[in-house]
Amino acid sequence: MLNYILEACNYIVNKKLIYFILFITIIYCFTAYNSSGFHQPDEHFQIIEFANYKLGNTKPQDLSWEFKAEIRPTIQPALTYLII
Repeated sequence: MLNYILEACNYIVNKKLIYFILFITIIYCFTAYNSSGFHQPDEHFQIIEFANYKLGNTKPQDLSWEFKAEIRPTIQPALTYLII
């Protein structure tokens, strides 16, 4: 069974690559159109504010309680810091 699945994937990628890319693009566009992008409005605020703190534009006392509790992941504020 696993061999059959691997052969099918190999056929899709090697022989029908353009159809595979088109299918994936349609799925991504459908998901992006129907997605709100975030669960709560403060998610964006906290990511940008944490990045602004690293840039020196925000004081530590102005940040939310998550900053002192250190419960937020670092990757999103770090990427935002690099982009800004």
